[in-house]
Amino acid sequence: MSMNTVPERLAALRAAMQANGVDVYLIPVGDPHSSEYLPDHYTSLTYFSGFHGENSNFVVTMTESAVWADGRYFVQAEKEIAGTEIQLMKMGEPGVPTVEEYCAKVVPEGGKLGLCGLTASCALVNSVKKALETKNAAIKTLFLEDELWTEGRPALPATPAWILPKEYAGFSPAEKLGQLRAKLAELGCTAQLVGKLDNLAWLLNLRAMDIECTPYAMAYCYVTPDRAVLFINTARVTPEAKAELEANGVTLAEYDSVLDFMAAETEPQTVLAESATVNYAVYQVLENNAALTVKDLADPLLPMKGVKNEVELTHDKEAHLRDAVAMVRFQIELEKRLEAGEELTELTVDEILHKYRSTTDKFIVESFGTIAAYGGNAAMMHYHATPEDHAKLQRKGWVLTMSDPNTPALAAKPLHLVQQEFLGFPLPPAFPQHLKGTFRAGLPNGTNTQNAGHGCRQLADPPILRKVVHGFQGKEQMSALTICLDVPVHIVEVGSGAHRRLRFFYEKSDLRPGRQGIHNTNTA
Repeated sequence: MSMNTVPERLAALRAAMQANGVDVYLIPVGDPHSSEYLPDHYTSLTYFSGFHGENSNFVVTMTESAVWADGRYFVQAEKEIAGTEIQLMKMGEPGVPTVEEYCAKVVPEGGKLGLCGLTASCALVNSVKKALETKNAAIKTLFLEDELWTEGRPALPATPAWILPKEYAGFSPAEKLGQLRAKLAELGCTAQLVGKLDNLAWLLNLRAMDIECTPYAMAYCYVTPDRAVLFINTARVTPEAKAELEANGVTLAEYDSVLDFMAAETEPQTVLAESATVNYAVYQVLENNAALTVKDLADPLLPMKGVKNEVELTHDKEAHLRDAVAMVRFQIELEKRLEAGEELTELTVDEILHKYRSTTDKFIVESFGTIAAYGGNAAMMHYHATPEDHAKLQRKGWVLTMSDPNTPALAAKPLHLVQQEFLGFPLPPAFPQHLKGTFRAGLPNGTNTQNAGHGCRQLADPPILRKVVHGFQGKEQMSALTICLDVPVHIVEVGSGAHRRLRFFYEKSDLRPGRQGIHNTNTA
């Protein structure tokens, strides 16, 4: 059977569903480690639906299918699924069912819903399972994505794994393992299977490039009071890294052996496992092993790695300075080339930024693809210029750039800068009104806009964007501009008179957990 188009892939999936006795199949955006950004090997949702996006689920029945997208991807999703049978479920919109509600509606009485336990979090499966109780339906774990997507599927990543030196990390892997064991004891646990790649990278100072722009290695680590077993493709671990890990009390096992290893574990342990991040297959193995008592608690590694030691803070500041030099050089070149009348595009912004960043000492790679958005494109959430679709820059309006580098010092906490630069000469008389409109364009659905005329926005629980307070003097000059946020904002004023420019920066890492999405608004 041909598998070149979405309709053909859906037909093959339905045939496999029927052969395996399931009525509904759920494909989440996910990998075995609950990663935000996925290795290409795990982009099954895109393969079967055609939709490229994060925070999504795809549900297929024998007669219909639907994909969920949040506000960042409404426009993109409509374009990508156009011409197919797939319904777009706009998350958060009135009347739109959740994936759990939809599954409960479409599954028949006493039916079965299939999914891959490795790519679905335990929390997602449990919420779906609860919704299916109204139909007396059950969950069946399958691997249909692996069975059907064979031709042209990217291999599992296996980039060289290395260890971040203590001179950058501040603590050795052995010291961090000791800190984790002490924290587990406080929580009444004796063990943890670490699966989140960012937490694992911090714990063992382990680095690789398995995910684009992200210095992580696909791996697990099982930590007990006297053992630390790293499950990783051992062929990709450099000899130096292997020796360093062994010297820090870490033994190596093959990545694919983790489920069998945990199923065969006989040493009694109370294992911490956070259902929101541990995949369903792993969680089931832990629960089914009589020697293990599972505690569903928040992963202690998240707050542990959030507290920076003095070594990390020192290198953090140094990395900011290095990147500031690259940013200033970028600004100078951009403005000179615009003034010379050269035709520049959003893609040029990315090229110039990469040129200056890549020549700085200790640069590894960008931590995500640079977002450069000119004019109206800056109001589109998650906009990304492509060779086929991009805007030309003009000597008027705003260009928004979102970009950051990965360096050894920032490998666990990348710098994330948002910049807006006004390209016009001079500032327009209606500058404050333009700024207010820019805020309005980027705010998510449900935002209170009652005070729009006064440049004020309120975000519920708790406010991130407080208000915009502006002063205006004359027709062509700004006398004052203050952006009040719950995070530090750096406002840089360059030039004077007709060539006066204001630039705004903030760090994504300063945003509180659960509030990261606000950086996608066109605000600062």
